[in-house]
Amino acid sequence: MTSDVYPENDSGGGAGVPGTFTFTPEVKGAVSSTYSVNRDEGTTVQAGARSGAQISWTPPESGWYALQVHGTIKDGARTASAFCSFTVN
Repeated sequence: MTSDVYPENDSGGGAGVPGTFTFTPEVKGAVSSTYSVNRDEGTTVQAGARSGAQISWTPPESGWYALQVHGTIKDGARTASAFCSFTVN
């Protein structure tokens, strides 16, 4: 996972400042990615042409956040989850 505004293990952005996160699964053939922030319910987005996904997320307040994501491949199997943490200024 990468973000231009909210880098992993660092601080950036601010409350109400949107950031783009790019997910690149380690397994080829992903058709979707499901992500959650601080263990919320989770949101699924379709994978792009190269099996990655990109989302825009806006933090509601300053503080520490954990982002978790896993991919789903064509046959419905789930990939291992990846984690990223960051602090919102």
